[in-house]
Amino acid sequence: MEKLSPNVQQLYSWLQQGNVIEQCTTAGRSIGQLRTTGTTPPCTVKAAFNTLRQYGLLHETEFFEYGMRWSRFIVIAGCHLGVLHA
Repeated sequence: MEKLSPNVQQLYSWLQQGNVIEQCTTAGRSIGQLRTTGTTPPCTVKAAFNTLRQYGLLHETEFFEYGMRWSRFIVIAGCHLGVLHA
């Protein structure tokens, strides 16, 4: 696996602190919209989020809010970036 960029590493560390990223998955004008809960994220979220998701470093759960489906992403327990750089 290639080395992860500083933005990706910062976002991963931010997620390890208990913060969450949510993505709208309902067809319509909000599909793909990202929102964060917790403290302010350290960088531009979308590109770094896509990288973390591509490498399978996030756990996804679905929920409904006001009739819209969302996916909530958190870090996979026990996964550390240091292991990925070895």
